[in-house]
Amino acid sequence: MVGTTLSHELRSYIQSQYNQGILDHNFDRVQSFQNEETPRFVMEVLGMFSHDADDMIKQVTTYLESPTVNFLSVVNVAHQLKGSSA
Repeated sequence: MVGTTLSHELRSYIQSQYNQGILDHNFDRVQSFQNEETPRFVMEVLGMFSHDADDMIKQVTTYLESPTVNFLSVVNVAHQLKGSSA
């Protein structure tokens, strides 16, 4: 029963993320690659995105805290972040 309850909670949580606009069709696409051979695919992709996004946000913060802001660098990193979230 515990597995069933956890599965139901996960489905409910994912649905709530769709309802809030946090997840969209791109999440469906990532989920479609998960199967018995790659049961942790979604977790691994989200983990990589989270790590990379954190690094990019730190990089933008560093650029913006510089005495002379290189806005081209800020735009480039922001564009990378946007692209990786699609």
